[in-house]
Amino acid sequence: MKGFAICPKCGQRLSFELDEKSLSNAGGLIPITIIHGYPDAHALVVYVDQTGANRGYEIIENLVDLRTSFSPKEATKILGVKRVAKILAGIVGEFNLFIKADHETLKLLHILLSQIMKNEFFRIVSNERFADYVIDFLTKKKVYVPGEKYFRKIINKALEYSDNGFANMLSIQVNRTRMKISELINMLEKREYTEKEIKEILELDDEEFKIALEYIKAKKPVLVNRIIRTALDIF
Repeated sequence: MKGFAICPKCGQRLSFELDEKSLSNAGGLIPITIIHGYPDAHALVVYVDQTGANRGYEIIENLVDLRTSFSPKEATKILGVKRVAKILAGIVGEFNLFIKADHETLKLLHILLSQIMKNEFFRIVSNERFADYVIDFLTKKKVYVPGEKYFRKIINKALEYSDNGFANMLSIQVNRTRMKISELINMLEKREYTEKEIKEILELDDEEFKIALEYIKAKKPVLVNRIIRTALDIF
């Protein structure tokens, strides 16, 4: 279910998407946090009820934009490649993420995501109850997010580039993977193509195809069984 809200502070129209399963399981209002408005960064917290209607909002203005102090590469090294990979993987999979961290870590994460996501919407929820995955910077409790190993490789490769190149490469890869997953879901729903045809049409190599299926298996497992496999896919 898609929705939108107008930020009372800056007037920007902000879109968001809600998982219907999360809505039906919610015991009360669901808080959706959208960070936006650079360089005057602030957050709009929209409170949504079980029908998807907006029931209130909150403006958080004390976000500090420290992009002049830390580059995206430096922020990634401080936060840790593994945890950043989990977050990017969660964003690509459109999972609800809850970030458990101190205030300084959250500010650093804001620096990084503001330059990678370019004001695009991603799901950071304000309550652990509504999270598909909890990224814990405090206790370092381990959790596996689909696609994190793939993004760990992408991040390590991107670290070889300049600061601008680093952020741009991650931004391109996040958007590309998102798009390919969406296109693959559409193809699987039609069930008209073999695995070989899907890879050729979407221009996916074996690793990218495997990662896309991993996401779909986590979100829509029934679609994975709709791939038409032939002898050409085996050999």
